[in-house]
Amino acid sequence: MLSRRAPGFTIVELLVGLVVGLLVVMAAGAIYVTSVQAKAESLRGARLNQEVRGLLAGMAPDIRRAGYWGGAVSGGAALAASSGASHPFMGPGGNLAIHDDGRCVLFSYDADRSGDAAVPAAEVFGYRLAPAGGAVEMLTPGTLAATSAGCEAGEWSRITSADTAVIEALAFSTAGSQCINTTRASSWTVIAPAYRGPPCTAAASDVVVSAGAYAAPVALDLLAEVRRVTVAVQARHRADPRVAVTVEEALRLPNNRVYRR
Repeated sequence: MLSRRAPGFTIVELLVGLVVGLLVVMAAGAIYVTSVQAKAESLRGARLNQEVRGLLAGMAPDIRRAGYWGGAVSGGAALAASSGASHPFMGPGGNLAIHDDGRCVLFSYDADRSGDAAVPAAEVFGYRLAPAGGAVEMLTPGTLAATSAGCEAGEWSRITSADTAVIEALAFSTAGSQCINTTRASSWTVIAPAYRGPPCTAAASDVVVSAGAYAAPVALDLLAEVRRVTVAVQARHRADPRVAVTVEEALRLPNNRVYRR
């Protein structure tokens, strides 16, 4: 008499089914973990980018004020001479200056619109990469006498959050600025990305001629500088070094510098 097989699965079939099910669960788990990690990384990147752009949004309006003088608005002299400047905020002690290989910028402007005859220490401002790195610092007004003094002196305070962003690099340059030599009817634009000086003192190798021919300014030339400051910030997320951003912004300064060499 033939025996009939009972309905169900054999041990082998059950084991195969368990293995297949386990593989499916593991694959689904791996996809879920990857998705969660990618989302977390995306959120960290968005927050880091927002913080760096917020930093630039705070610095940009301040830097754009460089060279403003209430005395010029009220009819005072508009020229800044290379010595004995009649425009204090464009002269040697007040003109925008980049120091420390581009890691610091100092500038001045007439914050109270008083038309000061000289630049008071309270109207000298600046930003720098902290000496130990990792943060951006702002100069405390009143602690540095002139923009030509350099960034080692003065009192500085941190303006970036220690919780999220580690600022790895901060760079300022005057690339994109233009010099107009009205005496010689020529003009040129600074194209060297790392150039940090006034556009009218740039060497021929740093510029592209816009009109006429390049000629280094000489005594008594009347010069006008249409100034641009490029700010670049490189940062990484403190909790996840793989998350990093680099943001660059070119700032057009509305106050042109006009002076007789």
